[in-house]
Formats: sequence, structure tokens, C-alpha cells
Amino acid sequence: MDDHRVRQFFLEPQQSEQRHYEIARAFFVERQPMPAIARRFGFAHGTIRNLVSRFRAQFQGGRVPRVPPFSLPLHAGGPLARAMTPRLAP
Repeated sequence: MDDHRVRQFFLEPQQSEQRHYEIARAFFVERQPMPAIARRFGFAHGTIRNLVSRFRAQFQGGRVPRVPPFSLPLHAGGPLARAMTPRLAP
């Protein structure tokens, strides 16, 4: 199976929130330098520095950022929500 388009989704994100997530991941997890991240995503170095700083600030005071907004939605009653809902014993 050709996963080129799926791979491209992660390597070349189009939605701004996903791009910001991938930038934070590249910096904090992959330990890439900011100039390399800026080139990869087409941003100025200062923009990357600001995004990293804002992301760090979200953790101050024990707060944890919300789940990435591009995660699969769990609509009430939908098939994915039903599949993930624990069943009680009869």
C-alpha cells in the first residue's frame, strides 16, 4: 500500500494548529535546532522562538495543553465513540 499521502500529512502539515504541534514536537522531542525547524516549516527563526515560548508557558503552574485539535473526533453516539466506550457487565 502506498502511504505517500499519509506520510505527507505529517511531514507537510497544512492546518496551522497541526503545524504548531509539529514545530513543538520537532523542538522538544526531536531536539532539532530552531533555525532548522524554521527552514522546514517556512517560518522566521523568531516565529519559532515565540511558538516554543508560548508552548512552554502553557505548562507553567501545572497546566497541560489540550489534546491536539486534529485528533479524531469522538461524536456522541458515533461508531468511534461507541467502540471506545467501556461496556458494563450485564
